[in-house]
Amino acid sequence: MSGRLVLVRHGQSVSNVDRRLDTRPPGRELTDLGREQARAFAKDWRHDIGMVAHSVALRASQTAAEYLPRTLAVYLAVPGTNDPWKNTTTGKPFAGAPPSGSS
Repeated sequence: MSGRLVLVRHGQSVSNVDRRLDTRPPGRELTDLGREQARAFAKDWRHDIGMVAHSVALRASQTAAEYLPRTLAVYLAVPGTNDPWKNTTTGKPFAGAPPSGSS
């Protein structure tokens, strides 16, 4: 079996415009531009999409929703993927992570 892993960042969010780091779910929604960015990527992507996995953040689920009409198999929200300082395999903070609640 061969395949391709493509990582796509969410479209522009309200927090991006406000220049705020927003890591606590559900977080802020996409802007109109962010929705258009997600739609444009989904429309222009020329390959089949077998699975879409995203974090539980609102901006990520809104971005992923734009790919649903093209998805062949699975749409999956992955808990724990929204914390940039935590290892999602072990659930423990990475070395050098700030104290809990300070991000």
